[in-house]
Order: sequence, then structure tokens, then C-alpha cells
Amino acid sequence: MHSAVTCIKSPGAAFFTDTDTCRTITLSRPGLLNTMSLPMVRDLHRIYITDPHPNEDAVYVVRGDGRRSFCAGGDLKALTGPDQSTHNPLFYRLEYEVDLHIATMRRTQVAMWAGHVLGSGVGVSVHSRYRVACETTRFAMPETQIGCANDVATSWVFSSLPICGLGVYLAVTGNALHGADVFHAGLATHYIPLEKFDAVEAALAALPSSDGVEECLSRFSADVAVPPFTLAENAPVLAEALGAITASTRVRDIMNVLRADGSAFAASTLEVMERNSPLGMTLALENMKRQHTAACASVTDSLRGDYVVTQSCIYVDELAKGVEALFVTKKKRPQWTKESVDEVDVSSTLWRLRWLRCRRRMASRSA
Repeated sequence: MHSAVTCIKSPGAAFFTDTDTCRTITLSRPGLLNTMSLPMVRDLHRIYITDPHPNEDAVYVVRGDGRRSFCAGGDLKALTGPDQSTHNPLFYRLEYEVDLHIATMRRTQVAMWAGHVLGSGVGVSVHSRYRVACETTRFAMPETQIGCANDVATSWVFSSLPICGLGVYLAVTGNALHGADVFHAGLATHYIPLEKFDAVEAALAALPSSDGVEECLSRFSADVAVPPFTLAENAPVLAEALGAITASTRVRDIMNVLRADGSAFAASTLEVMERNSPLGMTLALENMKRQHTAACASVTDSLRGDYVVTQSCIYVDELAKGVEALFVTKKKRPQWTKESVDEVDVSSTLWRLRWLRCRRRMASRSA
């Protein structure tokens, strides 16, 4: 018999339900696709770090409120709107502390990916030991489409995907993977139909210890007919255009290969890249090059690098332009600060971003 305790501190943010051997964490802003807010990330910081489950062997299960969305990323309108709640540096500091804790903790966490899994929602789940996708899963790090680069150490994950070129594709284009493709890509560890999610969560909560998680998930996924990988036929294009990245590769090089290929997939990928932020794509590509090198030898290093870039990008007009055009005025075609990737100087851009972050830090200390 398991005793259950539910703790809710901030309505509309995040809450947890404990049994003796399991903590179920719910991201709860269902009217806003469970987008991440400052109150939510404060709750998550408490749930994971300040007030963890007293049983060190307890299983953690993270889920979205309802099945429409796990978490559709940060509250982007608040980033540039009058609220400014997500603009607060405290949001990013707490978010990254939570993400780092999840990525390095010994506890077993299971992420139940129903619906949208975007941005900040990826951060609190992709580093879980187990990630369960279903037919409604929509996974993406769309930052290059809004004037920034993918963060929360997703480049660390993307650089280890088994399909050649897919990681760079996800980072640079910001495109989404859907349903079983998330499993075939290596991002999800299991594929289980959505109709079984309630039963899976109940079974996980009833486990006597974390030792049974693998067997539990395998039991629910064993007889599932997983749909085929829809990008399989495009593997040669991914490998040729995005799978042979070297230190000297530039975004323009990738675009040239795609243009020369001429396939429908190459053309659609090129079309997305031509709409994306030139600055964001350049930063995303440079970040992919750093992963698993001496300069970025761990997920902790990856998160630290992402934190610097993300904090700096907040103070570059590129991000504000993207959010305003795509989510406020909905013009769909942001007027980026650079008209093409050829105008982005990698070394000067990275230096300027770090300088802006340092200037802001000094200003906050003197205030």
C-alpha cells in the first residue's frame, strides 16, 4: 500500500504527487500548452532541488497537465511583452539549475512526451534516463526560427544521435520531429500509444523501486507496432549536407549542398533555412561543432556554454524581432538584423554576445 501526498504551491505552474517510491511532476498551464513561466520554474527548482523526494531511490515521472502538450517551451510573448516575467535573468538561472540537476542526478526519471515538447520543455525532460514518445509527440528546438540558437544542452544530445546529419538538421533548421520519428531518431527511448499513458504512469507510481522501470516500460511497448521512420528516404541528403561538418563548415556551405541536391526534402529544408535567423543558425552550427571536444567535454560544459549565449541573445535585437513578428504581430517574416548568413562574422558575433552579457552583469551589480 502506497501513501500519496499531493503538494500544490503555485496554481498554474507545477505540482507533484508523491508515493513512497515515486514522485509524479506535472507541468500545469494547460490553457497555454503548459508553457514555462517564472512561477513554474520556481516550483520545479523546489520540486527537484530544494525539496526532493525523501526516498533517494524514488522514481521521478514528469508529465504535462492534460495530453495536448507536455510543455510548449518558454512563454515567448512574455519575453518581449509588458509582463517581462520570462525576461528576468532569474528565470534562466533557475531553469538551467533545474536542467543541470536533472541531467546529472542519479535518480531515474521518466518523461511522458504527449503533444508538444519544445524549448524549455525539452530542457526538463530530454536528459531523463527514459523518454516515452507517442503518436502525438511533436519534438523541436525552434530557436533558430525566432532569433536565437537551440540551448539547454540539446546540442550535446543532438551530436550523439545515431542518424548522420540529423542532429545538425534539428539544431540549424529548428524543424520538428513527429510521433514515432522521435523514437527512431534516438531522442525517445520508448514508443507507447497515448491511450496507454495513464496506465504507464500508474504502473510506475506503484513500483517498489527504480529497478523495475526498464521492465515496466518494456512491457507496455513490447507489442506496439511502431510506424516507420518518415525521414529514412532522406538519410542520404542529411548525411551529405549536414553530416560532414568540420571546423571550417559554414551555414552557407550547407545551403549550397542542399541547393545542388535538388530533391524535395532538400528544397523544403533550404526554404526553412532561408526564413530562419542568420545569426541564430550560425550560433547553432558553431555550438554543434563544440560538443564532445576539449572545450565541451560534458553535459555540464554544454549547459554552461548555452547559458552564456542565451543570456546574451536576450539583449540582441534579433530575438525581439523574431518573437514580435511570429507571435505578436504574426507577420511571419521577421526583419532580421542580418539579411543573410554571409553577413554574420562568427568570431566577432561570439565576442559581442559575451561582451553584452558582461556589460549587463556589471550594470546589475552597480544598480
